[in-house]
Amino acid sequence: MLEKLAKQTAVYGISTIVVRFLSYLLTPYYTRVFGQEVYGIVVDVYALIPLALTLLTMGMESSYFRFSAKAEEAGGDVQGAKRRLFATTWGVTSLAALLFCGAMILCRDGVARLMGEAYVAHPEYIVWVALIILFDVSACIPFSRLREQGRAMTFVGFKALNVVLNVLFAVGFGLAGLFATDFGVGWAFVANFIASAVTWLLILTTADRTVPRIEYSRCGMAPGWNVKYKKGGRALCTLYPAAGSFTCLVCIGQREAMAAEALLPLCSPPVRQLYHTASPLNGSRWLMIPVTDEAVLTDVKELIGIRAAA
Repeated sequence: MLEKLAKQTAVYGISTIVVRFLSYLLTPYYTRVFGQEVYGIVVDVYALIPLALTLLTMGMESSYFRFSAKAEEAGGDVQGAKRRLFATTWGVTSLAALLFCGAMILCRDGVARLMGEAYVAHPEYIVWVALIILFDVSACIPFSRLREQGRAMTFVGFKALNVVLNVLFAVGFGLAGLFATDFGVGWAFVANFIASAVTWLLILTTADRTVPRIEYSRCGMAPGWNVKYKKGGRALCTLYPAAGSFTCLVCIGQREAMAAEALLPLCSPPVRQLYHTASPLNGSRWLMIPVTDEAVLTDVKELIGIRAAA
């Protein structure tokens, strides 16, 4: 447990520092491009977005963690209970965000007048900000689900990608001279919108259901009954049940190798040793991982997540 806590703390802590540093790089860039007066619009908007996210998520992230833990304590169909919990919390927050976005778009002229002259001249700023909030709120519960599942690297990767895309598009729009057009600072919101939309599309892949299939295998590695999990026709893993534990077969191919090797230093010693001793076959490592404790189970989830995202 302490090893898992230390690993999770290191991953989330370091990633938070890196992500916030990348976000900070936009501040001096925008102040040079727009000047302090125009940059005030950006400051106003990014002060309101966190408030909107807090109100629209309605504490559902904390509720998701709390009731996920209760589902595990209750036993029974734990995965079914968690799927229903995810569908409920995600549905409620997404609906709230959609209604808010629609109201903001319909009332954009009135909202612009309330916010000041700069927005009256460009009520379309309100539209772009509303769309950013829609995608960010809709992604909150899937991000919480990644943390609950222990998929720290996937969580961090999506968060970092969001910031990197925002920075790249902002700098690209500046180099293209778009900030000097009449739309001006609105291009900063467009950059953020693209980053949020791409992140939302990617995180949707983590919410896909995978259907287990029970089969009898004559495979030489582990003949007998097993449970295969596939996503979009692609094998994710195979589970081989045993008394008091199970073995998980995960294939790490060339597409997953880089992400898997980046994860290895954070994995438990048995998984690290198994990975290094597994002989590559046609460019892939076939890992038969005996799942005997929670640390190994967390590592297996991460490896399956890497394969699912590849």
